[in-house]
Amino acid sequence: MPLNMPLICDYTDTDYKHNFWEQSDRVYEDKAERQALKKLLPERGKAILDLGAGYGRLTDEYVDHFEEVVLFDFAANLLKQAEQDWCVRQNKQHIRCIQGDAHALPFTDKSFDTVLCVRLMHHVLDIETVFTEIKRVLKPQGHAVVEFANKRNAKEIIRFLFGKSGTSPFSLEPYQRGEGVFYNFHPDYVRNLLWQQGLKIEKQLSVSNFRMHFLKKRIALEKLLAWEDRMQEPLAALYFGPSLFLKIKRL
Repeated sequence: MPLNMPLICDYTDTDYKHNFWEQSDRVYEDKAERQALKKLLPERGKAILDLGAGYGRLTDEYVDHFEEVVLFDFAANLLKQAEQDWCVRQNKQHIRCIQGDAHALPFTDKSFDTVLCVRLMHHVLDIETVFTEIKRVLKPQGHAVVEFANKRNAKEIIRFLFGKSGTSPFSLEPYQRGEGVFYNFHPDYVRNLLWQQGLKIEKQLSVSNFRMHFLKKRIALEKLLAWEDRMQEPLAALYFGPSLFLKIKRL
């Protein structure tokens, strides 16, 4: 691992909710991810850990399906927002908000039957350690739903073949986008790490498949989402989309 590469992205003092989600045109991406979670998360469970929960954007997808909910993030300011929204305003007493580093989770072994991890991995270079921690806190036969940025997506392959990108989408090593902490991973690289950890992929979805500016400008949101919903599973085998969701089981 190159020593000059940052290990994690810090959103402390950033208004992530307003600047990234509310102010920007990301309604399609938000709803596409929710479609995926409806297909992958269990209907019921005892305890769920949401790694990289931020301000609790996706909490409403599972909050009433689990007896215990833990929202975990590196940025204390985002967790404060989540606490205000869910624990204070909505009075969800079974939610805890805990600040920390995903490389060293402050939980005992086998604490959760479900772990959720969306939009965290592309901010972490050492995902092997994060997978180790996910396995450690999962109960035997427990499930994790993990999302990562896919470097081998269709758009990047086209850009590479037409000489628009100097980075091969077919190479296994992680790709750092720009100068910030933004990493894209080859699906086989991720699969190899999971196999080494003894974690089995049960299902895979390709998500945000139509995340292109010209499509979002010209096609109604409802139609794009209808296509998205139908194609998430068929396109997964092609590693088509910029985001891949995996349902993983601890054996």
